[in-house]
Amino acid sequence: PLQESLAAALIQACAWDGKTTFVNPMCGSGTLAIEAALRSMRIAPGSLRKQFAFQLYRDYSKDYWEQLCQEAKSSSLPAPEARIIAGDI
Repeated sequence: PLQESLAAALIQACAWDGKTTFVNPMCGSGTLAIEAALRSMRIAPGSLRKQFAFQLYRDYSKDYWEQLCQEAKSSSLPAPEARIIAGDI
């Protein structure tokens, strides 16, 4: 399986705009298609995770992190702007 962070990076690297049709004809478990849908909805990669290692750092600011998360959530869309097509045998 493809790791979610790598899938998000691949989609970003290919300069997909999040508005045109995304096609993955050999999607396997669908990681690229899922990450494409999240990108099209302006949902930041990894934002569905509950905890990150950096939150254990001594200088971690919980208030600042929560502010960043709230800003990211407020800019997200309720549905993908693009058509996502994924299939596999």
